[in-house]
Amino acid sequence: LLDAPPAPHTPPAPVAASSPPAVSSSPPAVSSSPAAPSPPAAPLPQLIDLDEGQNGRRLPSVPVIRALDQEWDDKVDTALRAAPSKELAMTTDGQELRRRDFETVVPRGNGVADGWVNDEIINAYLQALTRYGNEKTRTHSRNKGVVPRYAAFTTFFYSRLAEKGVEGLQRWAARLKIEGKKLLEVEHLFIPVHLGVHWTLAVVSGKTRTIEYFDSLGGPHGRHTTLIRGWVASELKDAFVDAEWTTLDAQSPRQGNSRDCGVFAITTAKMIMMDVDPMAVRPGDIPLQRRRVVAELLNGGFVGGFALDSQADGLRAAEEEEEEGDDTYVEGEDSSEDKDSSDSDGGSDDRCVSEEEFAVRYQTDEEEPALGSSSSGIDDEGEEEEEEEEDEVEEEEGEDEEEGEGAVDGDGIGDFVLGAEHYGDDLEDYEAWDAEADLEL
Repeated sequence: LLDAPPAPHTPPAPVAASSPPAVSSSPPAVSSSPAAPSPPAAPLPQLIDLDEGQNGRRLPSVPVIRALDQEWDDKVDTALRAAPSKELAMTTDGQELRRRDFETVVPRGNGVADGWVNDEIINAYLQALTRYGNEKTRTHSRNKGVVPRYAAFTTFFYSRLAEKGVEGLQRWAARLKIEGKKLLEVEHLFIPVHLGVHWTLAVVSGKTRTIEYFDSLGGPHGRHTTLIRGWVASELKDAFVDAEWTTLDAQSPRQGNSRDCGVFAITTAKMIMMDVDPMAVRPGDIPLQRRRVVAELLNGGFVGGFALDSQADGLRAAEEEEEEGDDTYVEGEDSSEDKDSSDSDGGSDDRCVSEEEFAVRYQTDEEEPALGSSSSGIDDEGEEEEEEEEDEVEEEEGEDEEEGEGAVDGDGIGDFVLGAEHYGDDLEDYEAWDAEADLEL
């Protein structure tokens, strides 16, 4: 057995794309004429194992975004009160991060564009993640002759790929020491994708020959994954075997407003580094996660108490407490839905739920509290928003009541695109460009 040649690489079977189940409060319309036949949709399994997420990753049964302790919560508040130009942290490659950068993560206002994370934060966070992974596996690029196991391109990579093609990117992989056949040794290569008014994330794995694309608006990925696959082929040259590479179906949790896409993109990368399904992150977790992003970058990355191993251990400990019936774990929990639904399972240890409950737990578009709020006020504000939603329902039934003061401005978000009232002509321009680009491909 020891002398036997290694088995040839077998690419993973592609997963059929599926959309999350739609939840409707009104009965289906009855048509007098027969409806045109439509291709059958690939349904979710009747029961979904919460231990097994998509593409082999874990799907924890407890909230994955945990609250900061009081000391770090105070540090975040202090940092956000500094002068806009004050340097607060450094990236792993020596770039300064100032208060104005962190204000894109936890903004003072709650307007449409407030909370749109900038390039500096995206790049800094992905660099911190990959540095942690490479130092843990002793594959840091500063080690001579070693291929980094994790890498991340900057936010300019995809823009140049879309504009100039692979010809303008010949030295990008070499700078990260993953050029040519070395790319096949990379576990995860993170590629942030900026679409003008929207952030998404692509993940390339040379080891498994896969490409994943995560979009918190659920938009089409054909153009983007095709461009990235073309770059992979160009980089590998003769080592690229088309039949070995697969574009996996990658479901992303849906954002509940017009500003959370950047936070979802970098949080997805963090979940992947922890081998956790990104679907474990919920829209209601994002205000808390914004504060964690600031804290992790102020900390200089994922070291000390912010080490990803420590965070993963905390999740496992919380799961063990839950299995033992200890309901004291509430850190990062944005509502009581999870606790109620787990109680209704009758103490079952198999941690399987129905499709409907899965959709409620991981797909609901929850409205979050104000972005600048600290963790101590999240639950109370969430309760106020629920009461305001009930008031809006009563108003639709005929009661002329004024909208509550704390109501979050709705943006009419659907499953796939943002309301045009936020982006106006920009959204139309983007849709036209995207459609034209797909036709060209």
